[in-house]
Amino acid sequence: MFSKNNTKMNNKKQYEKVNHYGIKKFNAGTASVLIASAFMFLGGAAQAADTNKQETTVAVTEKASAIATEEKVETAKVETSAVETKTAEVKEVAPKAEVKEETTVKVAAKEEKAEETKTEKETAKEVNKTTLQAKISQLDNLFVSLAGQELSEEKQAQTVNAAVELNKAKDLVAQELATQEQVDAQVASLEVAINNLNKVEKTVEKTADKKEETKKAEDKIEEKSETVVAKENLEKAVSEAKAVNQAATTFATKEVKEEAPKAEIKAAVETSEKEIAKALDIFNSDSSTKEDADQQRKELEKAIEAVYVTMQRAGHRGKVESVLADADAKAQTITGKGIVHKGDAVVNVKNAYISMNDKNTAPTAWGIDLVFDTSKVEKGDTTTISLSNLADFGASFKKGTEIVADDGKVIGKVTAVDWKTSTGNRGTDIPYFAQRQKHGMSYDERVAEQPAIANETGTVTYVIEWNELAKNYAVTTYSAANLTGSGYLAPDISKDTPYTATIKVDGQTVVEHTYTHLATKPNTAKSGTAASLLTGNGMKYKGAERIGKNDSLLLQTDDDISYGKGSTFTVKLPSDEFTYFKKLNSGSDTVSNTDATYRPTNRWSNVKANENNVWILNDGRDGNFKLKVTLKSPTEIVAEVIEGEIEPGSTVAFDLAKVGIEKVVTDRTFADDYSKIVYNELGHVKDGSTIGNDKTAATLTVTGGKSVNGQPEDVTTKVNNGWVVASSIADSSAAETGAVVLKLTDLETGKVIAYEPTKYNGEAKIQNDGTYDTKNVLGKKYDVTAQVPELVKKINDTDYILVNLPPKGPAGTINISDKRVRDVYTADEIKNLGLNPNAYLTNVIYSYVKKTKVEEVNRTIKYVYADDVKDLAGTEVFPAEKQTVSYTGTVKLTADGKAEVDENKKPIYINWKGNGDTNLPEVTVPQKEGYIASVEKVPVQATTATDEDYEYVVKYTAIQKAKTTFVDEKGNAIPGVAEITEQGGSETPLTKEADVKAKIKELEDKGYELVSNTYPEGGKFDKDKDTDQEFKVTLKAKEVPVTPDQPKTPGTPVDPNNPDGPKYPAGLEEKDLNKTVTRTITYVYEDGTPVLNEDGTPKTVTQEAKFTRTAKVNLVTKEVTYGDWTPAQDLAEVKSPVVKGYLADKVTVPTTKVTADSENTTEVVTYKPLGSWVPNIPGQPTNPIKYPNDPTDPTKPGTDKPVVPFVPGFTPKDRNGQPLKPVDPTDPTKGYEVPSVPTDPSQDTPINYVSDIQKATTKFVYLDQDGKEKNVEGNTPIVEEGKSNDPLTKANEIRAKITELENQGYELINNEYPTTGNFDSDSTKDQEFTVTVKERVVPVTPDKPKTPGTPVDGDSRTPGEPEGPKYPAGLEEKDLNKTVTRTITYVYEDGTPVLNEDGTPKTVTQEVKFTRTAKVNLVTGKVVYGDWSAAQDLAEVKSPAVKGYLADKATVSATKVTVDSENTTEVVTYKPLGSWVPNIPGQPTNPIKYPNDPQDPTKPGADKPVLPYVPGYTPVDGNGQPLKPVDPQDPTKGYIVPDLPTDPGKDTPINYVANPKPQPNQDPKPEPKPEPKQEQPKEAPEKGPKVTPVQPKSNGQVKRLANTGTTETNTGLAGLGLATFAGMLAASRRRKEK
Repeated sequence: MFSKNNTKMNNKKQYEKVNHYGIKKFNAGTASVLIASAFMFLGGAAQAADTNKQETTVAVTEKASAIATEEKVETAKVETSAVETKTAEVKEVAPKAEVKEETTVKVAAKEEKAEETKTEKETAKEVNKTTLQAKISQLDNLFVSLAGQELSEEKQAQTVNAAVELNKAKDLVAQELATQEQVDAQVASLEVAINNLNKVEKTVEKTADKKEETKKAEDKIEEKSETVVAKENLEKAVSEAKAVNQAATTFATKEVKEEAPKAEIKAAVETSEKEIAKALDIFNSDSSTKEDADQQRKELEKAIEAVYVTMQRAGHRGKVESVLADADAKAQTITGKGIVHKGDAVVNVKNAYISMNDKNTAPTAWGIDLVFDTSKVEKGDTTTISLSNLADFGASFKKGTEIVADDGKVIGKVTAVDWKTSTGNRGTDIPYFAQRQKHGMSYDERVAEQPAIANETGTVTYVIEWNELAKNYAVTTYSAANLTGSGYLAPDISKDTPYTATIKVDGQTVVEHTYTHLATKPNTAKSGTAASLLTGNGMKYKGAERIGKNDSLLLQTDDDISYGKGSTFTVKLPSDEFTYFKKLNSGSDTVSNTDATYRPTNRWSNVKANENNVWILNDGRDGNFKLKVTLKSPTEIVAEVIEGEIEPGSTVAFDLAKVGIEKVVTDRTFADDYSKIVYNELGHVKDGSTIGNDKTAATLTVTGGKSVNGQPEDVTTKVNNGWVVASSIADSSAAETGAVVLKLTDLETGKVIAYEPTKYNGEAKIQNDGTYDTKNVLGKKYDVTAQVPELVKKINDTDYILVNLPPKGPAGTINISDKRVRDVYTADEIKNLGLNPNAYLTNVIYSYVKKTKVEEVNRTIKYVYADDVKDLAGTEVFPAEKQTVSYTGTVKLTADGKAEVDENKKPIYINWKGNGDTNLPEVTVPQKEGYIASVEKVPVQATTATDEDYEYVVKYTAIQKAKTTFVDEKGNAIPGVAEITEQGGSETPLTKEADVKAKIKELEDKGYELVSNTYPEGGKFDKDKDTDQEFKVTLKAKEVPVTPDQPKTPGTPVDPNNPDGPKYPAGLEEKDLNKTVTRTITYVYEDGTPVLNEDGTPKTVTQEAKFTRTAKVNLVTKEVTYGDWTPAQDLAEVKSPVVKGYLADKVTVPTTKVTADSENTTEVVTYKPLGSWVPNIPGQPTNPIKYPNDPTDPTKPGTDKPVVPFVPGFTPKDRNGQPLKPVDPTDPTKGYEVPSVPTDPSQDTPINYVSDIQKATTKFVYLDQDGKEKNVEGNTPIVEEGKSNDPLTKANEIRAKITELENQGYELINNEYPTTGNFDSDSTKDQEFTVTVKERVVPVTPDKPKTPGTPVDGDSRTPGEPEGPKYPAGLEEKDLNKTVTRTITYVYEDGTPVLNEDGTPKTVTQEVKFTRTAKVNLVTGKVVYGDWSAAQDLAEVKSPAVKGYLADKATVSATKVTVDSENTTEVVTYKPLGSWVPNIPGQPTNPIKYPNDPQDPTKPGADKPVLPYVPGYTPVDGNGQPLKPVDPQDPTKGYIVPDLPTDPGKDTPINYVANPKPQPNQDPKPEPKPEPKQEQPKEAPEKGPKVTPVQPKSNGQVKRLANTGTTETNTGLAGLGLATFAGMLAASRRRKEK
């Protein structure tokens, strides 16, 4: 649909007659074949679709649009599907390189036959049909999902239309000579069919109407919501855009030769398609709003207009739909033209047309091309365009559409678009919708409704209103058209009826045509009782990620069967492998007709036509029902009717989540056995996927149905079960993968005991050739039949045995699932096993059972009353006792070591052995007073492992007794009151009378009152030994009313005569039962001072509303129940008083309704002073004259006008310098009329009496930031008077004023006042001079900050002159400069500082300085700052080495700081290094500190000192290993210290261990033995006296010193040095002795 100004085009070329065509239908024979095939496809779901429907030439797309529009009018109670397939998201387009523009053959081209054949073959060879085949598969799957559903007549029409397109597509795939244009066009048609079928599937379960509880609610339901209407308009725009896009594509392909305009049209169409996709998202979304729909419709209209404009630029001349013309079509177009003079504008109708389908049964397009002559119209004149038995022009010609002239000026606008019918039925509802809506009436009332629904489509009238510019234009062209017939909705009728389609302008018919609207045959096909767990059940995927899931149950009842209270629908799953039911924590267990979809299965059942032959279709249900849905087991749910009934021929659908149930996705849901998921090459889910098949179907069992007309109940027991899959394109183009794992489960519990990976690890790694390994991509096949887990698995110390059952899924497809690798493996396991954590899990399930099992045998001993004990027979006397013995068995194994199972897949255990004594022991029976037990002891019971549990019942027989119970009126025991029991012989007196009375008195004191007492006074036990006597005392909680006029104080007795009785609780005081709401109105002047009354008191009005309520108090629970507050009251309107000389800000304080919950309020009426007329008469005092008040409206000034006097020689003038009007123009001495009160009545009106002689005025203005002149505040103009040509006299005064302004901060721009000038000679006009200044702005730099109050021009000022403007605050050093500091401190571990050589703490301070400039306005004092200087780096600082300590960081790193950074402190902490600690027996311990690393203060150094040699001892490290000598040949040179420990803060002890002494007859060995081992020469016998070296003292134990952290000292080093020196002397002595 279009509306477009085509002025330039139409001025160049006359309008041409254009034929308009719809999309041509197949002939009747072909249609019949296709319809029959569709019926076979749908399994009877599409029965009896009226083939007359197929004769209409409205395009499939538009018919679907109309049907969807109808469905949306119905109020849906349950959205039965969360999955909405969006065809716009299917983008499987062949590579661009394969689509060659040059292969397109232009139909009209005259070429040689051989060349044409060649071109066609090339075309066929290069045509890409991939997308078409994908769409065929998608549509096939949609038909499967709709199979078995009962569809309305309209939905049947949709399925038949889709079947037609499907067969056309399959024929096209088989054609070798098909062109790419044909393929692309058929893809577009299939997309439309798929979209419409998805709407069918979505809406098939939507309810016709909501329960109408009251007439008001019914009317509300009938009304279309604003959102629904907005979505309908959006849907029309979508249909329009699709038609235009198709026309544009065809035009570009067949007509446009140049590449640039082709590309432009293509780009515009692509943009339009994106907007269509967005529109469909909004249309299908339940959460979208009216604003969303309206905004997207506007965007779509822009896109439509853009496509049309690109076509025009490419040379298109004529209507878009002409491109769609089919040479074989038999359609006709009726045209008309004429000049219309009936309205305000002259309208030249150049071409009006109506295009019909080839059967002349429905219009397919219509439009009008106009030239407006508006040269004689006035603003507000109108022109009308009316369309009858058609539809409107669509979204681009609507209310608000502007009529634009050739030069771009708007000269008119569509101000109204009105619908009506000839009968006036239902206002603006067109007959098509009216026949489908209950409108708050019963069916018979609708049939008889007056006025009756009209047999027509109605009339739409556009009103164009012209504006004041229209009269300037004699020629304005305009076109409006509906190119596709979108929106044409004729009612379903019982008899063929002639319709006259007309287009009128200002009431004059310009084109008219009569066509035959065909009758519709009602669908009377019978439907049976059925159920579905597939319809409305959906999963939505984006790529491979599931983004939506919906579970629902649909019930459909037999046309003759009513299901009332007690009827049940039982749905049972075949197993829990594919799915099972799970109870949710949310939801109720009931669902009713108000919160489920409840509608007739067939709108056409038993329909009647009204007096105009319009069928009145069924709409909604009048009855009520409530279902209770019970989860019986994971595989069974039962829906029972507990209230009302489900009427025959009804559809009931509801979300399972509403009743707290979920259909669970299992590890086997997506297995090949049950589902077929279709993937693209990236492993992303595609449309055409199916979840569920015949194996997953559930069964339906129904009870309680009652026949209405005696017909048998027809029940379909098969319940389709699964989910419908919808897919959309993923955000990422990454491949999705799956990992195949062996899932090991406990057969008896179902729990997972382990997972084992396989070669399918979920990775998609790049290969040597640059491609990716696709083995693990979703959709690929896998086979792990060769990988079998171990027979025996030990899990948590329990042995499990592999069961002799085949695994589930050892080969198949790598599929999506609900879990990924990361969900079952830890991060470490994933890394170690080489798995992809994001891969989806495909489980191969192996079952295990425990190797051994403990089986218990139990005996329950029950103690109950015997059967002859009245009212207690069988009830428990004592709690039951349970005895248990146990046996342990071993699972039976097959020959190959697997666990055997029985036919029920239960493991078989053998070789049972008792765990201890297997006899159930004897039990002594407890005794019950007044009763005799049936046995004294329960005997011993021998058992075996296979025994069932035992039960032993001990019965007690009662003796005579009496009891008295205390109950409330419902028979419930009074809480906390025990029954009174008594025993006795027959006819002996009862003994508890006094106790009963005392208990009654006690309860009365607690707030109860006695209702009845059956305990007899002076009563006796009866003679019946078999029946105990029972007496009841019935009491009730006493309730006492409390009225607001008699409130109660907490704690006061209810009965003043019984002070110990019940007391009143809190909540009954005056404030609880009475409330006053106050509104106070105060009257104040603008400065807040009050307006006073005549007596001097502030004027106020106080209004009060009093509310009361009663209460009831329960004297037992102390609960107070309040009645309602008295009703809301009005605080009356209060008129504001008139205050002379002032205006109020409101006329009245309006009436307001208050309730007891309202807060006290205060309203303020503020009075602002009225201005005055201010006569300024030279030489006389000023006497302002106040403006008058309006006596009736305190917010307005009055209309009285006083007279100002005549002053000889002066003329009074208003603020604009205009002379005032004399009261009597012939006699000015009577005075002058004052000027009108200004718009702002608070402003004074100066009346200046101006001398009649020459005057000059000098005004002072300044230029603002925009360069506009404004008066300088506080500077009135300087006025001077004189005679013509006399010298001007104010030069000095003006110079002084300029100096004054300069001192205020202004600077002079221009001074028009002449230095030496004269009055001019024009006495009729005053001279004017202007002195122009501007606000002076002075820059301030950070190096020269300013002190507040110092003069700006202090340096240049002459002493004695005024100081002039001064600097304000905000320009000091601190405002323009900022320093950010980082301080680094160095401390030891205990917090004491590290010191410099001079003893001061070691610190490093870093500073960064930031600056900014400023500008100050010397007039306003406003300071504007520039940006701070850029961020800077604080350099890295290396930590210094401290001997004997390690720093915790090597450096304090560099950091970037800005002016906003805070000052920071970094701390470097030093911890002490450890020491090597030589422990030499008999010598002091002298630790040796570890060295420092000179390059890194955080690490110890690598230097290793030498430890001394001590004769007779060998130094060993902490592990007892000898230290390595410096020289293995000469240990006396000392030993190398051990390596530093991992923690350099710990000491390393070095113990000197005594060498073993040589045996007497053995040669002494050197001490210690050097390495490597070599034979040492035996020492010669010593000559002379034997010299024995002094040995260190030792007690045979090595003492280790603690890691004390002792610092290295000079004394220790000296001692170590002496010891080393002594050792060397001893060695030297021995060598000399040798």
